[in-house]
Amino acid sequence: MLTPNGQTQLLTYDVLVIASGTRYATPTFKLLGDYSLTIESIEKVNKELKAATKIAVIGGGPTGVETAGEIGYEYGKTKTITLYTGSKGPLSYLGDHRSKQAELKLQKLGVKVANSVRPHVKEGKVLTFEDGTSEEYDVVIEANGLQPNSDFLPADVLDESGFVLTNDYLQLKDFPEVVAGGDIVSGTASDLVTFNYVQWGTLSKTLDYLFDKSQDRRKPMKPIKTTQFVPISREGGIGILFGCGVPNFLVRMLKAKDFMLSKAQENF
Repeated sequence: MLTPNGQTQLLTYDVLVIASGTRYATPTFKLLGDYSLTIESIEKVNKELKAATKIAVIGGGPTGVETAGEIGYEYGKTKTITLYTGSKGPLSYLGDHRSKQAELKLQKLGVKVANSVRPHVKEGKVLTFEDGTSEEYDVVIEANGLQPNSDFLPADVLDESGFVLTNDYLQLKDFPEVVAGGDIVSGTASDLVTFNYVQWGTLSKTLDYLFDKSQDRRKPMKPIKTTQFVPISREGGIGILFGCGVPNFLVRMLKAKDFMLSKAQENF
């Protein structure tokens, strides 16, 4: 372990839990150091958005779509807003039908959706494109490039993207006394539903076993069908519950109205 003063300290353990999570390039969406950095980043972006006339959001996943939707709801009638999805459509991993639904909802909010374009950020506010062109914006929000916090781990316990490889019991293959949980785990979705309903039951039983091996009551992790709610403004969004689509009002009621902030204390 590396201490704050730069010294290396050796620690022994009976059980080690890796729950170091993931990060974006900016602290706006996830903690990247002290929590005050995230607060400062959010306040800075909000201030910049108010003054801007031309805004770009990069990322066609849930974070990018949710961000573009909120900005469109607030400023879609007065500012130019463009979402660069980097794929064939927003939320493309949910299938063509739901991707098209998401695109239509964004367009109704005044958001221009640019698909199959992967811009590169140059000097913060200038985007460059593969055809050699460039475009300048007042605000550029990068909502892509989720990276695992696994730099401190050896490469042989990680997949090619840097996420932790585990067995069905969330134990590392060659280190059974080491377990991993949360969105650092390879091959699992990085959302609250996955942790609460897929990982937690397995993780708790595995930890029980590691502390008392007299009885093996470990429970293998079993994925559930896709369950995800992606708000596109506070009026609703795209929702899937165990693989089936849900109506807009349910997305609004369960998540879009406050992004589940009212549930934060019980979940975190």
